[in-house]
Amino acid sequence: MPTCTNYTTNPTTTAPMAKDALTDKQWNALVERLAHRLWQKRHKGLIDPATTRAHAQKLMEAVQQGLGYGYADDLSPRQAQTLTELQRNVYHFSGAKNWHQLREMSALLTGEGKARSFNEFL
Repeated sequence: MPTCTNYTTNPTTTAPMAKDALTDKQWNALVERLAHRLWQKRHKGLIDPATTRAHAQKLMEAVQQGLGYGYADDLSPRQAQTLTELQRNVYHFSGAKNWHQLREMSALLTGEGKARSFNEFL
């Protein structure tokens, strides 16, 4: 049986994928970093790759748990194809979720027609 070896790669961009999900503390730091970048108008792009990867990793862990197998296992060609297709869907979903979150966060930068302080924004 073939083994699928692209566990650490995003199937659509070959970007590295974290092997372990973030802790709550790491997640909070990631979101706060993104909030700072938005508030300072330094964020570039439609999504934040680090946040998208973190979402995708957490979802892929759940997918693999639900399927009962993952990339580290000895997979049949069908299992490898299923897992790869689900990973692609998870990345697309994670990117869309991140895009929506960035839009919502950007909308919170102002209130009643004026810019908010960072503490009000966060």
